[in-house]
Amino acid sequence: MDTNVDYSYSIKLEDENSFVDWGTVDSPIGEQISKTSGFLISKNKTQETGYWQCTEGSWNCHVTNTEFCHFLEGECTYVSEKGQVIEVKPGTVAVFPKDWKGTCSITKKIKKYYCIIFD
Repeated sequence: MDTNVDYSYSIKLEDENSFVDWGTVDSPIGEQISKTSGFLISKNKTQETGYWQCTEGSWNCHVTNTEFCHFLEGECTYVSEKGQVIEVKPGTVAVFPKDWKGTCSITKKIKKYYCIIFD
C-alpha cells in the first residue's frame, strides 16, 4: 500500500463547501462544543500537512505528535498543564511538542495551516 498522499490541488479558503467535516472536539469543556473541518495537503509515513479550522469553545487537548501551526485567523488561548500560556491571534506561529497537554479556549473561529511530525 502506498502511504504517500499528495493533495496538491487548489482550494479556495473562502469555499468551505470543499472542506471535510472532521466532527467535534474529543474532550469539550462546558456546553459549547467546537466543530472542526479542513483538508489534507500531503501525508506520508513521517508527516501530515493540512488546513484546519475550529469554531468557538473550550476543550482539553493532548498533542500526540510534534505539531507546527501557523494561525491565519481567529483568537484562542492554549494553556499547558505546566501553566504556560500561548495567546493566538492572526499571524501567530506555534510549535506543540509531542505529548503536550493542556486546554484550548477559542473565542473567535480559528483557521490554521499545520504540519504534524510523526515522531
